[in-house]
Amino acid sequence: MQPFNTNLFLKLTRSRDQSGYFRIRPGVKCEDGFEVSIQASYGHYCTPRVNDAPRYETVELGYPSMVDDLILEYAETPSEPTHTVYGQVPVEIVDQLIEKHGGMVDIIEH
Repeated sequence: MQPFNTNLFLKLTRSRDQSGYFRIRPGVKCEDGFEVSIQASYGHYCTPRVNDAPRYETVELGYPSMVDDLILEYAETPSEPTHTVYGQVPVEIVDQLIEKHGGMVDIIEH
């Protein structure tokens, strides 16, 4: 299995609805059951804050299914770590997070 690559995931999962608006990307499910939303666009806490960037430096994570110390410092509401968003998370940290949980095994449609 190839290591998880956040920017490749973002590139492969971008899509638009019939009106041309970007759809929310599917979530990621890992080998150990960990699930998280990974988003990047003009409407998310990411860098750059644009649609279709060739490469993102940071992304927004949302509502992880388990608490993980690797991302806790980025939590908008640290007291509710599985019910909050995580802004400006470096893509290298996201790659490490997904690998830590056994790698991506599926995507979760919203």
